Amino acid sequence: TAAHVMHDISGKIEAVLDGGECRVGLESTIIDLSVSPPRLLRPGGISLEQLRSALGEVDVDPAVFRKLEAGEKPKAPGMKYTHYSPEAEVIILKGSLDAVSNYVSAHYEKGTAVLCFDGEEGAFRADVCLSYGKNGDSASQARYLFARLRELDRKDIKLIYARAPESEGVGLAVFNRLSKAAGNTIIEV
Repeated sequence: TAAHVMHDISGKIEAVLDGGECRVGLESTIIDLSVSPPRLLRPGGISLEQLRSALGEVDVDPAVFRKLEAGEKPKAPGMKYTHYSPEAEVIILKGSLDAVSNYVSAHYEKGTAVLCFDGEEGAFRADVCLSYGKNGDSASQARYLFARLRELDRKDIKLIYARAPESEGVGLAVFNRLSKAAGNTIIEV
């Protein structure tokens, strides 16, 4: 939203034009066409599958899935630094709903929040539980991810467990942004 942009870069720019809430919710796709085959540098609203449909072979830069190595230079915005990350520690949990719920219950401490999918909010022992979209619907997850992380920043939260999204389609972009917010801390449960 325009309010999120103003919060992040207030004083650094003169104004923000408010065209309403963003339909995608994530930063744009960045692809390097100066190499062959083209290379996806930052996943976004245009998915890897769509790029491959239009361009044929497309490589994915390894930095999409991991932190940059010491001395490694970012090739695009968002590869090294996160555009937005909450103040609380974020941990991504990969596994079934039951496995993730059991893990959260076993590791609960005051100040714990969970980012889950629609309809799962009652399955977790947490101080706050928010949905960031429908399970398997990466477009809804992309639209709400940053808004939910910002909402948790306004609460007294120290740790956020996030259900891992699928990493196909726009889900790759959601997973990429969530991984950056988590400092690439991903636990299989």
